[in-house]
Order: sequence, then C-alpha cells, then structure tokens
Amino acid sequence: MFGRYFGREVYVDNSVFMSERMTGHRNRAIGHLMLNFGMVKDRITESLELYFQQCSVLVNCHDLAVMGATPRQRRP
Repeated sequence: MFGRYFGREVYVDNSVFMSERMTGHRNRAIGHLMLNFGMVKDRITESLELYFQQCSVLVNCHDLAVMGATPRQRRP
C-alpha cells in the first residue's frame, strides 16, 4: 500500500521494527485500555505488530509530502 502512495517500492527497517516491538510497552498499554473501553476489537497483538511495522517503513520527507498530496479514493 505504501508503495502505491510513494510511487516506489518501500521497505521496513527490521532493526527499527524489532526495537519498536521490544520497547512498545506504552503502545500495548494504550491498546489494552482502548480494548477495555470498547474502542477497538480484540486483535490487539496483530494490530500492534502492524503498527510497529508501519512505524519502521523507510521513507523520507519527499515520500511523506507525496503521500500527503495524494487524494484518497472513496470506497463505494
């Protein structure tokens, strides 16, 4: 999905991902708090894994500007 936004192939920095995964205690706590209040479904672990991967995508300022300027398509 990110590749479509940026117009190029993007990669996850595995060392950043592993660091996020090992130290993401606050994010896990927030996820469980949101689960407790019914704000999210019960797939906290899977959602956090995806979030940590997204935080580890190697992009630059130009990539972010292109993504921000790309209009989203509305789903029917």
